[in-house]
Amino acid sequence: MPTDLTKRIGSAVSWNDTPASITAHTGEVAGSIAGAALPSVPCTRVLIRANKANTGNVYISASATPTVAANTTDTTTGLQLSAGQDTGWLNIPNLNMLHYISDGAGDGVTYMALGAGVAGT
Repeated sequence: MPTDLTKRIGSAVSWNDTPASITAHTGEVAGSIAGAALPSVPCTRVLIRANKANTGNVYISASATPTVAANTTDTTTGLQLSAGQDTGWLNIPNLNMLHYISDGAGDGVTYMALGAGVAGT
């Protein structure tokens, strides 16, 4: 290991600590104006992106009953994603911990789930 890297991080890094395989699972979810859970995908990190072709917004929420933004105070409105926007990487153990709702039935999302041994459904 290079000495300069050891100095920057303060200790040596063992490459044996990395998982034997890190897998990725990608998918697409059609829009839902009624709200729904995202699919069950075990993971360690996930990124969700609103489709670029969306004409409305998509809302990602931890609430089982997500709502769209209505200029009111509540705890169910999801994180608003316009067409092409993403959540950034989220550290969660399963994609189905998140729910979504969209302005229109055609406003969907795509996702990438990462983790050691990720299996999709």
